[in-house]
Amino acid sequence: MMTLFSSSVSYGQNGKVHYTSTKTVNAIAEDQKEIHYTYKVFKNNDGSFGYEILANGKTYFYQPNYPGRTEGFAEKKTCDVIATLVIKKINSGKMIPAVNDRELDAYGLKK
Repeated sequence: MMTLFSSSVSYGQNGKVHYTSTKTVNAIAEDQKEIHYTYKVFKNNDGSFGYEILANGKTYFYQPNYPGRTEGFAEKKTCDVIATLVIKKINSGKMIPAVNDRELDAYGLKK
């Protein structure tokens, strides 16, 4: 099993720096030929939401914060949409299934 930690830095309109950390755990055994991805939405301690992508029932990707921000998602439905989009990207072969602002706009999601 391999664990990958990645961080990003972004700058808000007010010039503040935002740090985001994401933890990806490769929970897929080498002998597994078929991988089934699902997701769970969870509530953070501050009342915001995050999501977790599961590969064959084990944590594959854990996202407690809104991408590029330090806080979680304001609405559960946003996590549902983004987690579904991330799974589609994983299934299409994207190694880093990032979601950008243009895609969020296309789905009518708040930034």
